[in-house]
Amino acid sequence: MLQSVSFRVADTDVPGILHLPDGPIVGGVVEMGGGALEDGAFVCEALAASGVAALRFAFRVRPEGGRTVDPLSGMADAAAAIRLLRAHPRIPQRVGAVGHSFGGVIAALAAGRDSRLRAAALLAAPAERPELGTIRPPAELSHTRARVLIVAAGQDERVAPGEAERYASVLRQAGVVHRLVTIEGADHLFSAAEHRQQMLTELTGWMRSALEG
Repeated sequence: MLQSVSFRVADTDVPGILHLPDGPIVGGVVEMGGGALEDGAFVCEALAASGVAALRFAFRVRPEGGRTVDPLSGMADAAAAIRLLRAHPRIPQRVGAVGHSFGGVIAALAAGRDSRLRAAALLAAPAERPELGTIRPPAELSHTRARVLIVAAGQDERVAPGEAERYASVLRQAGVVHRLVTIEGADHLFSAAEHRQQMLTELTGWMRSALEG
């Protein structure tokens, strides 16, 4: 079932779509994908089919032609979306975050700063970029209490696969429960059907297990 929702950030109403499972709900996940509201629909559909409610929205601020996310405003958006999920009467207060590309950076920051998050997934997420300034997503993520899934695309044309290992290395040192998966042959968007399905299988299994545990 789909619900049109909105949450308020800095005097702005941010619209979103909430995907609710038809049966019992394990928990909820904030999905942070591309620049448009529809970009994360396939991820949310897969999560809802696995029993996890999923909320997608478009970030308010996306500089440089929409390919990046302003980290500070993105964090505010994510925090408000998490509050909406935790307040929803049908969703248990077991919440996670998943982000693709720069959405994965925001998911890393959210997981590092919000101890209530039980699960996080970073899909083809960069570890460091000039536009992040002094913010270091792997270092931020090392403070998390969440279980973290890192998915790298083997033929990513935007993010080098080694950036996923940077996240994993920091998490190993911090003793954070995590898993690093590389989908060989996949591009940045997991465009091929078999690569996308493999990514979704890893993601839904991880989220369901982490939220149930």
